[in-house]
Amino acid sequence: MIRIFLIAAALLFVSTASTAQTKPNLSGKWVLDREKTAAAAPAAAAGAVSPITIAMKAATLKITVPSKDGSGTTKTYTLDGPERKTIVIAGRGGETREEVSKATIEGARVVIRTTGTNGDSVASWYREGSWLVNERTSKTGTVTTFYKKG
Repeated sequence: MIRIFLIAAALLFVSTASTAQTKPNLSGKWVLDREKTAAAAPAAAAGAVSPITIAMKAATLKITVPSKDGSGTTKTYTLDGPERKTIVIAGRGGETREEVSKATIEGARVVIRTTGTNGDSVASWYREGSWLVNERTSKTGTVTTFYKKG
């Protein structure tokens, strides 16, 4: 009887541990790690902006990226999968374009799939040790950018 109880308790523990996966915590102010990013993708190190701020709560992800004029852009995503339409102002002429994004949590990653006039892209945000990693795949290929706590 005790043996059956111990086996049941062990199975319950393993089951609870596997279903209680913690959502990734990406919150914080992150500074581009130019050296690590340059090793993975030299062009990304030159073109990436820094620092970025991420606020992640139970159902939302908010990413704030600075702009050269200091104003910055904030995008907020709902993490349970609804689509989000965004009007993006691009270029010096102020042209606008529409993007449709859908964010989900997939294991230890936040994955944002975007469709727009510039084509489709997939951005994965995740932690790798002490780094925040952003992998972005689009029609031009995959670029990996590394950030460290700022």
